[in-house]
Amino acid sequence: MEEKYRETHPKMVFRKMDALEMNVFQDGMFNVVIDKGTLDAVMCSDDFVTNAKRMISEVHRVLQPGGKYICITYGDPEHRKKYFECKEWEKIVTDKVPKPATSNKEPAPADPDKHVHYIYILIKKKNA
Repeated sequence: MEEKYRETHPKMVFRKMDALEMNVFQDGMFNVVIDKGTLDAVMCSDDFVTNAKRMISEVHRVLQPGGKYICITYGDPEHRKKYFECKEWEKIVTDKVPKPATSNKEPAPADPDKHVHYIYILIKKKNA
């Protein structure tokens, strides 16, 4: 990614680290955290309940009050919202968008709700 965006976004910084322990970052360091598939990967781990809670806790920690966590995932609300719903988030917004086709020859999905990405936007409480 760094190589791909070097010319168009020279100030963008990429870091490889454990999402469950982002101690290189100070509390409240970011106003936005974007997650495209990281939570999905964590949900495939052996102790996924504990790990998902740790990751979301770390995201909450590094966000400044009023900051946003944008999570793009395959997980539908039935399987993801329970990890997001807690007293630490002011608001949770859920939306879904169709997954992009990988080719023009793909048949239309029989069940369109099975072929979507879910987008969750969580806003950290300002008094957190």
